[in-house]
Amino acid sequence: VEGLRLPIGRGFCGTMFVTGQAAIIGDITKEPGYIDGTPGARCEMAVPLVLDGETIGILDAEAMEPYAFTEGELDMFRIFGAQGATAFTKANMIHALEDKARRLTLIHRAACSLHTLEEPEHVLESILKLAQKALGLHAVAVLTPNGDSEYLTVRKAINHGDVEGLRIPIGEGFV
Repeated sequence: VEGLRLPIGRGFCGTMFVTGQAAIIGDITKEPGYIDGTPGARCEMAVPLVLDGETIGILDAEAMEPYAFTEGELDMFRIFGAQGATAFTKANMIHALEDKARRLTLIHRAACSLHTLEEPEHVLESILKLAQKALGLHAVAVLTPNGDSEYLTVRKAINHGDVEGLRIPIGEGFV
């Protein structure tokens, strides 16, 4: 069932995401509007993952026997849900910090390498490559007016095809 998409507000977990209320369905075959998850499951228990009053996910368990879960198990599952919400948030924060550190490192490398380059075209190419890598971009380009107030000229481009030297009227198109 990994990758199964459940509409928010529909079914057991989708409704729980909206209400924020943990629950057990003793026998899912008797539940109207139930959205099947694990084939053959008969009982389901779920708790919302709540952080700072906001539901960020659902912790869900299914059993093959009807009425397999008790209120005591639901209470214990709530504790796992609270821990899961915290762990999920910490993991996202760590990922965001790692991504920011990676980008800052690339910017620092760019600044250091630009001091060693004297040829403007090499500087532009280095900037484009570092921006492309830091931001995960496919195609990048530098356009300048080159003393002409009516046109921008593509000075350097990566993955744009053969566009260097192309002139674009200022005030027309997106750029």
